[in-house]
Amino acid sequence: MVELREQEMQEIAAAIADAKQEYIAILTNWLKQRLPDCLDEIIVNGGTARYLQPELTQFFKSLGAGATNWCSSLDERVAKTFGDLVRAQHLQSRLLDAYGLFFQLHNRPLPRLRDTVETAEGAHNDEARVS
Repeated sequence: MVELREQEMQEIAAAIADAKQEYIAILTNWLKQRLPDCLDEIIVNGGTARYLQPELTQFFKSLGAGATNWCSSLDERVAKTFGDLVRAQHLQSRLLDAYGLFFQLHNRPLPRLRDTVETAEGAHNDEARVS
């Protein structure tokens, strides 16, 4: 029974590795067709991008692209703004796209991190007073 379970785990791990390689091949082919020839900077974020970060980093280097921005400051802002609920449920990467796009659509720069933290703390304090 234990040997069968170990074999199943190995088969699943191999299938995941194969699927990941296939996905990377499809994704990089799609990107090659759509990205311009000259790239000064690449901005990447989100959960799948983080999962594929080593492979994407290698791909962008092979294109001769400039700097790759993995939006670590945006990641930090999401963590500070939404706090423990987001971290506890591992949703931080899921919110990066929407959070950044929200400010882009409103044609406003992202707030300074200090302002974001103060606003979030104020909201938590207001909730505590209501309870």
